[in-house]
Amino acid sequence: GDNISKENEKYCELTAQYWTWKNYDKIGNPDYIGFMHYRRHFLFAPEYPHGEETWLNKSNYYIYDYVPDDYIEKNLNSSVIKDCIKDYDVIVPKAFDFRNHFAKTKRENYSKLPGQYVENYDLLMTTVKNMYPEYDWAVEKFKKSNTEWLCNMFIMKKSCFFEYSEFCFSVLQKINELVNSTHYTKYGLRFLGYLGEFLLNIFLLQKIKTNKILLKELDLAVFLNMPEKEYIEPIFKKDYVTIAVPCSNFYAPYLSIWIQSMIDTSSSKHNYDIVVLQDDISEKNQKKLLSMIETYPNFSLRFFNPSRYLDKSKIVIQKKYLSTVSSYRITLNKFMKGYDKVIVAEVDMIFKRDIKALFDVDIKNAPIAAVIDSFHIKNYRLIPWLSDFVLETLGMTDKYRYTNTGVMILNIDEFNKNQYSEILTEMLHLNTYSCLEQDAMNSLFDNTIYLLDEKWNFLVCDEEKEKISKDMPADLYKIWKGTEKSPYIIHWCGQRKPWNNPEEYLAYEWWNIARRTPYYEEIVRRNLVSVQSKPQPVSNINYPILVSLINKKKILLQYWKYRILQNFVIGKKKDEYGLKKKKFREQYKDVTNFIRKYKNV
Repeated sequence: GDNISKENEKYCELTAQYWTWKNYDKIGNPDYIGFMHYRRHFLFAPEYPHGEETWLNKSNYYIYDYVPDDYIEKNLNSSVIKDCIKDYDVIVPKAFDFRNHFAKTKRENYSKLPGQYVENYDLLMTTVKNMYPEYDWAVEKFKKSNTEWLCNMFIMKKSCFFEYSEFCFSVLQKINELVNSTHYTKYGLRFLGYLGEFLLNIFLLQKIKTNKILLKELDLAVFLNMPEKEYIEPIFKKDYVTIAVPCSNFYAPYLSIWIQSMIDTSSSKHNYDIVVLQDDISEKNQKKLLSMIETYPNFSLRFFNPSRYLDKSKIVIQKKYLSTVSSYRITLNKFMKGYDKVIVAEVDMIFKRDIKALFDVDIKNAPIAAVIDSFHIKNYRLIPWLSDFVLETLGMTDKYRYTNTGVMILNIDEFNKNQYSEILTEMLHLNTYSCLEQDAMNSLFDNTIYLLDEKWNFLVCDEEKEKISKDMPADLYKIWKGTEKSPYIIHWCGQRKPWNNPEEYLAYEWWNIARRTPYYEEIVRRNLVSVQSKPQPVSNINYPILVSLINKKKILLQYWKYRILQNFVIGKKKDEYGLKKKKFREQYKDVTNFIRKYKNV
């Protein structure tokens, strides 16, 4: 419909008012129309408890840290609102007296606003008089008055709203033509939004003078913290793939490679609904990641904080390289409404095939689907306690069915039906698991886990290929070796990640993608900073000398021992002590030179 969205940076919240005015039939043609802000609301219920502090000094705009549990029911209930406005033409916030805000006049206060020019205030007053001479009295009244109805917040009867909108936007359009805002700052460009507040006041003063409206003032509620959305729903109507990825702010640059690889292997025939499970990703990083999908209408990227559903503080981490953010996956069924399943894929991987093929796998009634963790099983021979841990502590019936949940399909319907989220949460809080929720899910689901084709999670794990063939069971190594030729997903599941270990196996594939992301330079810089913060390696180090360095004092004592003893013996013994004295003297000399040469390393 008719809109001024392109001018939103100038009109601010008035952009919504304009659209409503021009498209009134699309919202049901209501008798009343009103506008509030995301954090500022009318207090419709007069008995509702006020906050202890006010947003502006001596104002009626009360601060609340959070939205109270009974707020919507007791203050925003439709019957409460109707009772409040039924006898009035206009509802506005209680007027604020600018003498309580260190300004003698509204003009003076406007001059102090970021990026605003007082000349625009004067231009507005002149323009209103020129365009609407009958408003001359209202303009002068407004200029001399110490009070103002703030925030562009109001509720009006339909007829009044249409009259006000015609007045407001005709004036602002003229101001926009007269003002050259080419070099205004970001805040300066908001000038039409600020001037719109003044026009609301002038309009209402004029109507009050002519006895054409009955006006009511209300207190305001100002919220410092607004609740995040409690759940998410499918963004696409059909033919979509749902993928969740746990991630922290630190790992945001590496998530860009994950996203780019999915874009590279996607199809225009399918839609991709990506949900990032996070609790600290900055707005800057969110915007940067969102920019990657701007030209892909079949991609959606949303950031959701599930912290209300899982107390991470009660989870004990044994391995420093693991993160409790990954445990958010066990809560997916609590906030993903309208989904029956979701793929979960960790950030330390890249996609080599369209993920839609994995999403289409029918896992029937299995709670999750995952790939056998061949590297975990390989360690049964190398770590004596691990086999018993899987069989006795986790209680698995077959230790060779232990799976890696870095890539998995989670059956939301089964999780809801059997309260698996609650059970897994309790398991994580009461037990200390080496691999956190991966251990917990293997323990709980055991042989009911649907086994996926190994190509959907090809594992790379900190080891040379030759060593893998020696330690891994022959049947698993044969599968791993066969998968290596054409994996659908490459997953660096160990401590060594491709972003800080470019020499890691297949890391070149990761870096080929990284070069096409908006984080490439930042990732390279991180590596440079990491290298510069460590002692630089010394080329051509003589390792026997390095060992001797540790025993420097002992070498010196041995030298003096044989130098002294040499004076009390004769014959072959004297020659033997002489050789030993010479040996320790040379060792001590080499150590001393080594220290002198590399003392700044």
